Amino acid sequence: MAAGLPRVWLPDLRHLAATLILTSGVPLPLVSTTLRHTTAGITADRYRRLTREAALAADTRGAVLDAVAAERAARDATPTSERRGS
Repeated sequence: MAAGLPRVWLPDLRHLAATLILTSGVPLPLVSTTLRHTTAGITADRYRRLTREAALAADTRGAVLDAVAAERAARDATPTSERRGS
């Protein structure tokens, strides 16, 4: 341990990078290529839990964006004189 810093195992950094990339919504085949896995299946097997979590997060983000878009569309369809606060 030099300068009071813990030892860093390089595979841990690789796993951290894969985790950050997957959870940010990057498609699995691109992550697989980035990690130089021979198939996306290897990436999917190794990071199965993360890909499920990323899919759930993407679904949640999508639902929120859909709700916001629907609210804006309804607001835009309402004449200005009928809007609250106008």
